[in-house]
Amino acid sequence: MYGAAGIAFFGFGLASAKATASTKRTAPLGSFVVDGFSLETMMQTPPSIHTQPKKLSSTSPIVDVVSIGSMSRLDYLTAQVETWASHRSTRHFWGFSEVEDFNQECAFSFSPSELEEFVTGCQDILRTFEKQDDLLKTFFSSFYGATEGGIRSGDAGWICAQRRLGRTFGWLHSQYAEGVTAIPDYLMLVDDDTYIDMEEVLKLLKGTEDERVGGAFGMSGCLFEPGEESKIPFRIPYGGFGTVLNKAALEQLCQPIYCNNSSPYHEAICSQIKRNSIGEAAIFSDGMTILQLFYLYSSLENFCFHSDWVVGYMIEFYINALTNDLVKSSDTRESNLVSVEKYPACGNITMDSGAIRLCTLSSKTCHNQDPQDMEVLYFSKFVKSQSSYNALPNLSSTDTELALGIIEDIKVNDW
Repeated sequence: MYGAAGIAFFGFGLASAKATASTKRTAPLGSFVVDGFSLETMMQTPPSIHTQPKKLSSTSPIVDVVSIGSMSRLDYLTAQVETWASHRSTRHFWGFSEVEDFNQECAFSFSPSELEEFVTGCQDILRTFEKQDDLLKTFFSSFYGATEGGIRSGDAGWICAQRRLGRTFGWLHSQYAEGVTAIPDYLMLVDDDTYIDMEEVLKLLKGTEDERVGGAFGMSGCLFEPGEESKIPFRIPYGGFGTVLNKAALEQLCQPIYCNNSSPYHEAICSQIKRNSIGEAAIFSDGMTILQLFYLYSSLENFCFHSDWVVGYMIEFYINALTNDLVKSSDTRESNLVSVEKYPACGNITMDSGAIRLCTLSSKTCHNQDPQDMEVLYFSKFVKSQSSYNALPNLSSTDTELALGIIEDIKVNDW
């Protein structure tokens, strides 16, 4: 057990955390925002929107979808269920909102000065750790609270929502690692305004599976590459364009980790935990899965990650892509995170003009799509491949002329 802060945590021993989670501290990350009993209970609590599993074709890959949304616009989550996520491969759709947050009142609990203090502390938090990578420190100080579209550090709702994806890791652990639901071929992590061309993305995933001979990987719809010039320390997915984990990756994330085990896989993972790049060693204990680890990390008082960063960090440093890569450093091994496209060729804003980048009928993944946008895009895919989807297009808000134009475009361009 690492547990640098003396925390007895649940690698299948959560009962001991009930009395300690609210009082023990993982300085400088703070205490946990809820007690151990609540952390255990929340792992089993289903999300706001969860569809009943469908009977799937034996020839289709099995896909589960986790979508991060909000009660203020549940129509976005519903639109996903009724459009692209109605694909014949989709088994579960799990839509999470602030109702499932560790602190449902988080967005209203900050005064402006408290929010400013929190953001400033997060920008500097890695400077308090020993043996920290300078690029990682620079990244946090430069980009925490910033997005492609501008500064969000004054938006308490946005800051609080960054924990929400980590909250889903507890649910996924309860479903997959505890055997409630079989691990799917693919898990898609999306925002509620993400649109996925399921047919095209599944083709890309199949090609990557063949290239990697069954190795573990994640695929990002839009990817930020690391480098000194970009100040990005590791590959980071642009979350709004979706990130997919394959079955081999999920199996690793669900595997209990024992750091007294001499297997090459555990050795590599335990070395990363011991490196303690972001303070995770303080909350790890033997028998914990990686999903549990990052579920707990997201519940820390001073959780200072964007949700996209958590996914990238977990995929790059806690998944081993190929057996012969296990003992290689992160600088020499093949990346675990591949992409549909790479920034700045993708993203919400075009670099040349600063204009909003529009989604097109040929886009494989899209961000900032409202329900009507999803309806239009879905109609174009349904027309091409009706047997691939279980839901009929709902054209209540789609202009008839626009719909006819889409059909004509498909004919002309053979999409």
